[in-house]
Order: sequence, then C-alpha cells, then structure tokens
Amino acid sequence: INPTKTGYTFVGWTGTGLDSATMAVTIAKGSTGNRSYTATWTANNYKYTVTVAQNVETATTITIVANGIEKTIAASGTVEFDIPYNTTFTPTVKFAAQSGKSYNLVWGTSASKTASTADSAISGSQITMSTSGATATVTLTEILTVTVASNDVNMGTVSPSSTTVLYGGTTETLTATASTRYAFTGWGTTAGTLSSTTSTTTTLTNVTTNATVTATFGLPKPYLSKNWKSDIVISGGS
Repeated sequence: INPTKTGYTFVGWTGTGLDSATMAVTIAKGSTGNRSYTATWTANNYKYTVTVAQNVETATTITIVANGIEKTIAASGTVEFDIPYNTTFTPTVKFAAQSGKSYNLVWGTSASKTASTADSAISGSQITMSTSGATATVTLTEILTVTVASNDVNMGTVSPSSTTVLYGGTTETLTATASTRYAFTGWGTTAGTLSSTTSTTTTLTNVTTNATVTATFGLPKPYLSKNWKSDIVISGGS
C-alpha cells in the first residue's frame, strides 16, 4: 500500500537499487544488507481565484501577478491561477492609469492605496495555498474631483472650494454662506445629483465624473438699499 499525504500525489519510491522513482519496490527473498527508500511526492495544484471590479468612468487594463504568472483583465471579471499546495506567495496587481486620473486600489477589505501613475502596484496578503484553494478580490475605484464655486464671491462664499469623492459615491457636506445684504438662492451642478438645491447645505451623490457645483447668490426680494430714501422718486402732476 502506497503512502498518502494531504495536498500531494505520491509519485514513487527512490533509494537503494532504483534508478528513478518507482511505484512499487520488490525485495527479493534472501537479500542481505541495509536498504533505504524515500517516498517521493509532487504538490497538487489548487485554484487561486481573483475577482476584479472596476468603479471607473473609463475601464483600464488590470494585471494580476502571482508566482511569476501574469493574467490580464480588460475591465471586470475573474482570473484563476493553478498554485501548488503549501506554496507561499504574495500576489500583486498592476494597472495602467488613464492620463490625468487617480484611483483607489483595494485588495479585499485591506488598506487601500491611492495611485495615479501607470503600473502602480499594491501587494495582497501573503497566502499559503491549502487544499481549499484561495480567493481574493481587487477593487479599482476612480477618485473624482468636485469643484465648488460661488456665482459671485462678493455676494457669498462656499466651503469647501474643492473635494474628492470615489466613483459612484457621495461628497462631504457643501455649505453656502451669503454675505451681508445678500441671500443664497440655490445650488446647481454639472453632474451627479444634489441632495438639496435650496438648502444652504447639500451633498452631491452618484458622482461618476468630475463635476462643478455652483452656489448662486443674489439680492433678497423685496429689497430696499440703505439709501432707500434716495431710491424712491415721488412724482405728481402740476
């Protein structure tokens, strides 16, 4: 009966009088002298599966590298590697960033890395392959910029003046503050959805491209200036 070993396939015996691994060893009756035999094994391959998701305006090519093997995904999807049992390795992901764009790259739920240059890479956790295989997820999310502006800085200001947000996400709170004698009249945006267009505080949701949010200020209605007496003209017939 040949031996068994978790994660390995028995490929034969080596040792005294054997030129190569042999599945069965026969010792002739009457043989004398010491003999030594060693069981020889080959590690079984198990699946290492990587699922890639992209939350971006324009998909980019992603390459997963594991044990010297590279596999490329044009957008989102899954790649598999056959990795020998009990092999320890650290998979790496690389991607070609679109010009002028930056990204947030995450292995599973581990700490993320901000990257904006081509072939940026981040390593996943070290894994020792088991008989159950292994899985990992990679999520590449574009970092977008939202510019916040006032239609007239003399009439009112905004805060912050700029902010970043992950693709599909929601910005921090945007605040409009009217100057003395002026009133806030509403928000507008070039992209995304405003949680409120009339409140002095709002957020921009579902951001899928760089956007500009503008706060509009004007004179309150009705309005009389501090020089209201000179503003009023009384006319009458003779």
